[in-house]
Amino acid sequence: MKAKESNERILLARQRNLLAAERTFSAWIRTGIAALAAGLGIAELLSKTGPLTGWLGLIFTAAGAGVFLLALWSYYRTWRILENHSQERIRMTPLWLLTLLVLVLSGTAVLVFIVVSG
Repeated sequence: MKAKESNERILLARQRNLLAAERTFSAWIRTGIAALAAGLGIAELLSKTGPLTGWLGLIFTAAGAGVFLLALWSYYRTWRILENHSQERIRMTPLWLLTLLVLVLSGTAVLVFIVVSG
């Protein structure tokens, strides 16, 4: 009886972990779509104001594509570890790197807005 309960608990824990990985993956995809949309919007709406906005749109679009690739890599790595019942530790994507990317993109957007409007 105890072995069956133990196996069921392990199975449920694995399912919870896989669902959490899927939720994280979908959040990354949403973030990538937002960056991609921001890049396309900047490039389209502000294209007449100068070449600098085109580069800003390209940076945001590239960041969105980078987020897609990072999300896919992170999800696949987590899924592989969970599926193989590996004892390998699941490492998080460096949060400082993502924070730095967001700050640089936001700062660039503010600078472009100041230059274009001023």
